[in-house]
Amino acid sequence: MSDQKSKIVTTPIGETKWFSVSKQDKFGNYTCELHLDESERSMKFIDFIETFGDGKKPVEKTPEGYKVKLKAKSKGMKRDNTSYEINPPAIYNDKAERLAGADLERLNVGNGSKIRAKIEVKAYEFMGQKGVSIGLKSVQIVDLVEYNGGQDLGFDPLSEPNQESDEQKESFEESGEYDF
Repeated sequence: MSDQKSKIVTTPIGETKWFSVSKQDKFGNYTCELHLDESERSMKFIDFIETFGDGKKPVEKTPEGYKVKLKAKSKGMKRDNTSYEINPPAIYNDKAERLAGADLERLNVGNGSKIRAKIEVKAYEFMGQKGVSIGLKSVQIVDLVEYNGGQDLGFDPLSEPNQESDEQKESFEESGEYDF
């Protein structure tokens, strides 16, 4: 265990999943998962997290390596019960240029993108529970894989109502699955 309360560190490069750092997620936070392999650099980072403090750690072992949950809140509450907005984490491209404006708006990071992050690792104790938390400060996108979930695939015209198109027949024959 370390006697430190908090430390700013840079993660190794890993793959991201569920990237919602440029926009708030459904809970109003900025989040993503960082998936790390078992390379020497990644294992040094995992060892650092594991020995930072006591209690629960924000790292999970997976069959492929490790999953680290990165999160930054978008809102806070003062002691007088007034709320305030928190700026989102900064996002940088592979040339270390900060993204802003239209570039940030167009950013559509998909699963499998390679990133690294500046994080604040903190030891905490709350209501008898001890642990380590990770606060996301900034992200660098090293290799972007664009998410194309909104891709318009269109349809082939039907020659007659209630009849399969050639595209639908071919799809069924190739996959053995049927699109109802």
